[in-house]
Amino acid sequence: MNQGWVSKKLKDCFKLKSGDGLTAKNMIPGDYPVFGGNSQTGTHNTFNLSGDNIIIGRVGALCGNARHITENIWLTDNAFKIMDKKYEFDNNFLTYLLNYNNLRSFARQAAQPVISNSSLKDLELDFPTDVEEQKRIVAILDQAFADLEQVRAKTEQNLKNARELFDSYLQQVFSQKGDGWLESTLDDSCNLITCGVAATPKYVDKEEGIAFLSAQNVKKSKIDLSKYRYISKEHHAHLTKNNKPQNGDLLYSRVGAGFGEAAVIELDFEFSVYVSVTLIKPIKEKLNSHFLKWFLNSPETKAVAKASISSSGVPNLNVKSVRAFFIAYPSLAEQEKIVNQIDLVNDLNLKVQDIYTKKLEAIGVLKKSILQKAFSGELTLQQTNS
Repeated sequence: MNQGWVSKKLKDCFKLKSGDGLTAKNMIPGDYPVFGGNSQTGTHNTFNLSGDNIIIGRVGALCGNARHITENIWLTDNAFKIMDKKYEFDNNFLTYLLNYNNLRSFARQAAQPVISNSSLKDLELDFPTDVEEQKRIVAILDQAFADLEQVRAKTEQNLKNARELFDSYLQQVFSQKGDGWLESTLDDSCNLITCGVAATPKYVDKEEGIAFLSAQNVKKSKIDLSKYRYISKEHHAHLTKNNKPQNGDLLYSRVGAGFGEAAVIELDFEFSVYVSVTLIKPIKEKLNSHFLKWFLNSPETKAVAKASISSSGVPNLNVKSVRAFFIAYPSLAEQEKIVNQIDLVNDLNLKVQDIYTKKLEAIGVLKKSILQKAFSGELTLQQTNS
């Protein structure tokens, strides 16, 4: 450890004390923010904490999150305040230090995560005792993170622009219909449009069963196999007696926040589908499966799907509505040309998105690296700028 630094248990550095109980019913709207669990939950007409303080969420999803407060607030008993410091701390530095140590990881997992004095008391905190050194580290971290935030914001905007650019291209493809394009409902262009099984089946182990896919497995124009469950072979045989999913068919998500995503089946194993998915079997003499996929994933069709949802709660795209969707399409030869061009543009766009996604990941890694150096005494202004 660097000269001037100490390693002390949290209980030997300061005390944690809960705020005062205040239910939503008893809040009297006023000028003072109310913090409980470390997020603002309302306002009150008086305060119980003033001056320069650090509060730490005690209960809930944000428990363990430290926040530097310089205004008058009401702190509920769902959060801690720091009291009786045994060492001199710059509060900005201490806030960084506590968040770096991930207090959330010490939570007791119950109905709601909870941290306590007993769970945190033996946490080792490494810090310089010189407040000026603490302030110097804060200045470096503030500048580094401000610069990284600018880069992150620009990168996220570039990623958003790349996605919107492809959507704009897709919209253009399906809005500029050429000569000889035919128009019909999906029902007239497909042999089958139906949903999967409505009743939740009994799941079995992988070795005993058949894959059972749902809406969560249809993402970004592809079938995502990162997570799914299994049903018995007998149940699968019953479900697929008349509606067996086959390669070249489409899965179209119809329930939940990610509804309205289509993917073509190109798998080397059998599976059944849950009611959250619509199974579509296009008439091969009319529709290229990938042409239909891109049509369903186009912004205009997604807008039609959104306008067709039948629930004010969890979105639910009725199969009857899907059958009534209108589609315009050219000859199969022309559809294949269009699909090849869309695939090419999509591949290039995904490569661009991947660059931006990796850059965002690298920013996160760099932030962790800077914090690690800061709280091991290795951080210098020259290192941060290099």
